[in-house]
Amino acid sequence: MAIHPRAFSVNQRINHNVFGLGAIREIDEVYTVIDFDEGSQRKFLTRMVELTPSSAPVPPRPVLEPSKKKRSARKK
Repeated sequence: MAIHPRAFSVNQRINHNVFGLGAIREIDEVYTVIDFDEGSQRKFLTRMVELTPSSAPVPPRPVLEPSKKKRSARKK
């Protein structure tokens, strides 16, 4: 059963029926912003979005290696 978003707090883990697991980033009377585990961030109308609480842990973030840029050879 979905619970009204105002019952949640920032950083709380949630489940959205279409986008899956995520965490609430911002919430106010008009908008609820959620960071989803697959990497997207979505903004919903608070009065319209249906969420359920989740106890699933936050997935580990991938460790990104610094990019190795190739240096162009300069002609002198």
